[in-house]
Amino acid sequence: MNGYPFAYMLCGIMFIVLLIIEQSVDAHEARHKEESPKLVNDNNTTTNINGDETKNGGFTDVEAQCSRVSTTSQITEDVDEDGDATTSSKSSSASSTGQHSHDVNMSEASAIFIFLALSVHSIFEGLSLGASNNGSQIASTLIAIAVHKGLAAYALGASFVEAKLSKWRMILFSVIFAFMTPVGIAIGWGLDSAEGDTEVLSGICSALAAGTFLYVGALEFIPMAFGRGSSYLIWKFVAVLVGYGAMSALAIWT
Repeated sequence: MNGYPFAYMLCGIMFIVLLIIEQSVDAHEARHKEESPKLVNDNNTTTNINGDETKNGGFTDVEAQCSRVSTTSQITEDVDEDGDATTSSKSSSASSTGQHSHDVNMSEASAIFIFLALSVHSIFEGLSLGASNNGSQIASTLIAIAVHKGLAAYALGASFVEAKLSKWRMILFSVIFAFMTPVGIAIGWGLDSAEGDTEVLSGICSALAAGTFLYVGALEFIPMAFGRGSSYLIWKFVAVLVGYGAMSALAIWT
């Protein structure tokens, strides 16, 4: 087992763990939406336009007739002086507003998940650096962390803007994210002072951090940037190639 690529295995495990967590959260939100209670009045009794009552929260006849009355009333209100009628549906507008709100909430959930994933990534990076006692390895790890931290911070900020988070939430999450690497370094230093092989711990943390970063990049940011209807695709492809080339070249000195 000495030649087994444990680092790649741990990287893949972290990738799968994050995938399971995110999909579980999405499934829970979808199930919660489906189980939302339907609107009923206090007495579970409704009266239709003709004065008939519908028991047990039935709304079919009332909804149909109210829809026709609402549409007729709206058309009458929108007739201008030249006799031209413009139809507009307030219910459709409300539905559209509700859908927009739901999309924003989903975007917020995605942004928070990215924040948590990158924070875990930063902790593992810090652990890897703090647990290392090899001078050359510390220098190379520090360079890699500095580069990745800047890119991760930019990507995280972009996701916050995309999700339209409030200014104070952005500041709070950004400060927490900034402190995750120092926290990881402190934990690594504490573990380094204890008995044991810290080089193995450093390697494990690096592998887990790589899996986290790979997941966030491959399944969060790339689909968001290259989604249907995206613009500047050529420049985005160029940016991906340049970024990949820069990270590959960095390995020469690390």
